[in-house]
Amino acid sequence: LVFLQYRKETKRALLPNEITSIDTVKALFVRSFPKQLTMEYLDSPDVKVYIHDSNKDMFYELEDHR
Repeated sequence: LVFLQYRKETKRALLPNEITSIDTVKALFVRSFPKQLTMEYLDSPDVKVYIHDSNKDMFYELEDHR
């Protein structure tokens, strides 16, 4: 289970068995927020995905190391 946040809205989503790239994560966002997000929008170089480390209350940019 993962919590996805876009702007001020948060939704729960089930993680797939395997995450092979950042595209898998972006697809989770598109499925969770279909009226607000598209893959084309998320592929823009100006759009970033962040991971929240709740223990440190810090955000880290998710990078694709393919």
